Amino acid sequence: MRNAVPAAFALLSLCLIDARADQNLLPNGDFSVANKLTGWTAAGYKSVEFSTSDADGNPSSGSMVVNSDPTFPGGGLEQATSACFGVVPGAAYAYGGQMREDNGGETLDPHGEFRCSTYASSSCQGVGTPLPTLFIGIDQVNFYPQSTNGVLPANARSANCLASSFTTFLLGGGLRLDASATFDDLYFDLVAPVRVDGYMSGYWYDPAQSGQGFSLAITGQQNTILATWFSFAPDGSGPTWIYAQGPYDPTLSYVTVPAEILDGTRFPPNFNSGAVKHTLWGSITFAFSDCTHGTASWDSTVPGYGSGSMPIVHLAGIAGTTCPQ
Repeated sequence: MRNAVPAAFALLSLCLIDARADQNLLPNGDFSVANKLTGWTAAGYKSVEFSTSDADGNPSSGSMVVNSDPTFPGGGLEQATSACFGVVPGAAYAYGGQMREDNGGETLDPHGEFRCSTYASSSCQGVGTPLPTLFIGIDQVNFYPQSTNGVLPANARSANCLASSFTTFLLGGGLRLDASATFDDLYFDLVAPVRVDGYMSGYWYDPAQSGQGFSLAITGQQNTILATWFSFAPDGSGPTWIYAQGPYDPTLSYVTVPAEILDGTRFPPNFNSGAVKHTLWGSITFAFSDCTHGTASWDSTVPGYGSGSMPIVHLAGIAGTTCPQ
């Protein structure tokens, strides 16, 4: 069994996620004049264009026009996909924006859509998990805001968003009209339904995997979180303690801290602090959806541990602390 962490802990370097609750993770969602359509890739039958028309009248930003070509079967779908960006497994999210439709004066079934998907990989590779779709079938001549929110899947590590336009209407005599959707102020935020604080201290575990779990100490000393994962070695050779420590941001509901495994010495009285061996293990992310539920995800560089995630619930807390909600 690997030894417990010494009582006098040395602070580890910060590995906090660079994402604030008020930061738009979606690349170039306001379509600034300087960047225009940078961060978006078109794929379809007709065109994606930059427009100086702006939902808020901001002279330094514009909008994105997605045009469909109805001469193609199925309405001639045109779409633009955002660049990939990182997310936090199990974190609360909100996304949305504004859209205006232009269908040549007709009101027969034009469609503009905005939706985002998450991926288990860190680079938006593989099969995505779609989140709710916005703007379906809204006929508007003015910019129309819409948004949605929820909790990201436990395996979500990256995401991208898709803006599309298509039309299915057919006028008399077989005449089809072009349709377009104009998008602006698109955003994807990780939000904080709760914030990391001392009342979350205590023991957390996955009820489906009882017998292993986390001890969390969330302190006011330089906003430091101390986490010990009581688990077992991948090869079944015995128990393993994985120790993680670092600062947290008290405005967020999630934190990522570097983790290590310690060994090299013996049980007291034969303990020798100078013989302790520190092996960098990787990082652990804790994301809380409310006061008693969250997700723990990890990325390890030590063979056998890999990466993954699991839901966690608060098993026992600290006397005298209460959830602010």
